[in-house]
Amino acid sequence: HGSSVRVYEIPGHDAGHLGLAPDSLAWFLVGDLIQGIGTVVIPSPEGDMATYFSTLEKVIALNPEVIIPSHGIPMRSTHRLIETLKHRRERESQILKLSKSGNSKEEILEQLYEGLDPRLQPLAMQNIESHLEKLNKEE
Repeated sequence: HGSSVRVYEIPGHDAGHLGLAPDSLAWFLVGDLIQGIGTVVIPSPEGDMATYFSTLEKVIALNPEVIIPSHGIPMRSTHRLIETLKHRRERESQILKLSKSGNSKEEILEQLYEGLDPRLQPLAMQNIESHLEKLNKEE
């Protein structure tokens, strides 16, 4: 007898992002919530950094045995989700500090992503902008 598969709303990367998992939580197909290498872009207005944080916390709390991203190999445990949430919080703290010091988005990009492949800089800028939007809403 197979277990049924449930559809989960896992917004953040995109407002309509969905995931799939069996009732047993033996696995969780998370799509673009996470990826094997690097971090996911949270583009505004489709994505929302505060919602992304909440969704990561929600999936971590569910504690599925295997996380299956749409990019990269399946991951045993929620370790990568925990590390991603930690990284995003640290990055947000850096962005807040630099922003309060009067740095522009471009200056924040230069300082936090020094040496980043120029082709990836627009993606990094999208994450900076999403963090700044989150911080502005929280003020």
